[in-house]
Amino acid sequence: MTNGTDTANGFRADHPRAQGVASDRQEREAGRRPVTSRDLLDLRFAGDPRLAPGGDRVVWVERWIDADRNQYRSNLYAAPASGDGVPAPLTTGPGSDRAPRWSPDGRWLAFLSDRPLPPDARPRRRDEPAASGGGPGAATPAARPGRGGEDKPRPQLYVLPSGGGEARLLTLFKQGSGPAVWSPDGRCVATIVQVHPERGLEATGDPEPGEGDPYRRFNRDVKVVRRLRYKLDGVGYFTEHRHHVVVLDLGPDGAHLAAPSSSEPPGDGGNGAARDAGTGGPGGKGAAAAAAVPGAEAHAAALVPLARVTAGEYDVRAVAWMPSGRELVVVTNPHPDADRQPWTDVYLVSLPAAGQEGEAGAGTRAGAAAEASGRLPLDLSRDPLPPGVRKLTSSDLDVYEALPSPDGRWIAVRGQDARRYRAYSNTHLYLIAADGSQRRCLTAEADLTVGDESVNDVVGEAGATLAWAPDGSGLYALVSRRGEVQLYWFGVDGTIRPLTGGPQVLRGISLDREGRRCAYLRLTATDPGEVWVADLPSLDEPAAAPPAAAARDATPAGPGASAAGAAAWQGAARNGHPVLTGRRLSRANDGWLARIQVVEPEHFTFESDGNVLDGWLIRPVGFEPGKKYPAILQIHGGPMAMYGYAFFHEFQLLAARGYAVFYTNPRGSQGYGQAFCAAIRGDWGNRDYRDLMTFVDAVLERYDFIDRERLGVAGGSYGGYMTNWIVTHTDRFRAGVTMRCVANEHSFFGTSDIGFYDLFDLDLPPWEDPLRYLEMSPIHHIARCKTPLLVMHAEVDLRCPIEQAEQIYTALKVLGVPTEFVRFPDESHGLSRGGQPWHRVYRLDRIVDWFDRYLKPEPAPAAGRAEERAAPS
Repeated sequence: MTNGTDTANGFRADHPRAQGVASDRQEREAGRRPVTSRDLLDLRFAGDPRLAPGGDRVVWVERWIDADRNQYRSNLYAAPASGDGVPAPLTTGPGSDRAPRWSPDGRWLAFLSDRPLPPDARPRRRDEPAASGGGPGAATPAARPGRGGEDKPRPQLYVLPSGGGEARLLTLFKQGSGPAVWSPDGRCVATIVQVHPERGLEATGDPEPGEGDPYRRFNRDVKVVRRLRYKLDGVGYFTEHRHHVVVLDLGPDGAHLAAPSSSEPPGDGGNGAARDAGTGGPGGKGAAAAAAVPGAEAHAAALVPLARVTAGEYDVRAVAWMPSGRELVVVTNPHPDADRQPWTDVYLVSLPAAGQEGEAGAGTRAGAAAEASGRLPLDLSRDPLPPGVRKLTSSDLDVYEALPSPDGRWIAVRGQDARRYRAYSNTHLYLIAADGSQRRCLTAEADLTVGDESVNDVVGEAGATLAWAPDGSGLYALVSRRGEVQLYWFGVDGTIRPLTGGPQVLRGISLDREGRRCAYLRLTATDPGEVWVADLPSLDEPAAAPPAAAARDATPAGPGASAAGAAAWQGAARNGHPVLTGRRLSRANDGWLARIQVVEPEHFTFESDGNVLDGWLIRPVGFEPGKKYPAILQIHGGPMAMYGYAFFHEFQLLAARGYAVFYTNPRGSQGYGQAFCAAIRGDWGNRDYRDLMTFVDAVLERYDFIDRERLGVAGGSYGGYMTNWIVTHTDRFRAGVTMRCVANEHSFFGTSDIGFYDLFDLDLPPWEDPLRYLEMSPIHHIARCKTPLLVMHAEVDLRCPIEQAEQIYTALKVLGVPTEFVRFPDESHGLSRGGQPWHRVYRLDRIVDWFDRYLKPEPAPAAGRAEERAAPS
């Protein structure tokens, strides 16, 4: 077995999860204790559930923290969909496995893994001596530069037989592979990979250009920037590579999937050269078998034949197969100035018929003539488009995904209004006719946003948002509303039905081939998330959507909104509409929850400027009536996101330390309709500030145990901006913590990876209206600040660059306001939810310490704080 155990048909009763049941019960009986910062290290994060086509079992990704190595690991787990049996790992060993994808017939499970490559599969460079044996210890990772300059392996595609056996390597892409997208017949896999404009596809082991030239070798780290968008937080600085579609041919009945048996170098060592057709293929089969996609050929970057489908100076965002298996749906923006055009389009790409296949090396600039004739790969930026390519949208949407219906009539598109609202748009669900004749929006009248817009700090793999019914009559989709994320039905006929309800956040839906069952991830405010499965109800009986008036009133985004209307959609799933009842499959955090005391948030509503908003409050652990407690206002980032019923370890930690924690969704948040989200477009610090201050007033009026003289405020990203804005506009808070913040909109425009988006949000660049940018900047009002403020920031944050925090900190030091600056090296904007584990623990300790210092009358006990602190500088 590769890397320990790669089984797909066993659910072992001797698994530690089964052995831990008795001890968990004993801990539960002994009582739970308050959570600490280090308890984060013991949480497990389930995600991306995938139901087998036959509906008999579910596979998901389970992520956990290896505290000794200060890193995250993940493996694939499985359990019977019946709910019987104990979850068991499908993959083990070094590396992380994710993105499981069943083949349509259920025979194979494709997944991504950054495990070390087996030595007999690794392509050898031309100047490398032949292998003289070697076992698992000789395995070599396909590497990439990581934090601090060390090499990190790139993920490659593997397939695992569903009946058990060894995981088989598919790809050797130098830059790594994207997730698998299976063709309808299960023979091919499409994926998105990085392609160099000159060198084409590159394989692991390919030499870096200019290795023999010191001038080129020692200047390889120099960045020459030509694009407007040249960096991305969490990714880094862009190279010349572009993301394009390739198709891998697994062969009839998986004939090309035989385990590699030779470590001889394929072909001439890479750069697009074909392997020897008689000897280089997997299992001795070579590349001589008839290709499923004309143009597929042997390549050093894959262990099966591949065909490049797209090429050019643009990036592909998503790809899907049409039911015929002869066309691909491609989401991209091939505009020559794409960085300044806030849209993406949907293209239908016909794969060439026999005889039109491309030539070896096509897709580099030397292959332009072949591309123009309709041969693969195709350049979608050409005008006119290559033969066999049709554009289905009108450059007015920002499309996130496109999913064809099983009958091929429609393409479901999830995206935003790129022209009018851009990032402040609801995420709508559209139906586009495959022939391009019509387009309908299924969500506009109901004013719904499709997708999971909730925030939390226990992030796992997200999974799918949309799933077609097998008969093509409609889609199942996740919808974010008022802090909840629920499953809805959207019929092709326009019918909308909520299928779930209650205080929960659902993520990652997956159906079986008959559409009888649905797997999903379910989070609550007291549960970090587990995998569930439910039997889908019959939708044959007609059911009208809630009346238009109720749909309008359900979204308190403008005049006339009412609480009664807001309940219309909320109650629809319980008033004559089918409701799912599921069964839990995973047990990722049973032991954790058995020993940790978690407090259920209290929900209430309040009004602000005529809008009905949601608020939540977590009482301190060990709450005693009659006692006064300090309280902390938390503000989410985005701002186009929402708080709600997802678990927050940070909030539970503050409650365990004796704080009440309260939070809401001010205007600008998602889940409350279009007008509500767009209310602060180009106008931060106005309506949102009023909503937050009204919320504080409502909390103080409702909860008399809160000491109004001991209030704190904290937030990250946009929440950091609002924290900065609040402490420069009011003195009602005794302490604040600003994290990954925005301080100066003027400088943010030129330093953030998305700063130039203000061109769309404020309509003018800062040099044309500098006063407007400055008036919206907290740094412009910093002289008013009297509140002690802890400034926390990641040093490799490209979204809100650290210069934003430096401006706030320097100004406060000059003004003599109490402040500290905590800088996290080698961390990006996502530190709080995906940063290095021990950095996350240290971050939590510093937050608690700061609030203890200013909000508690007595020094707090040291329990739960960092044992060692960095010396101040």
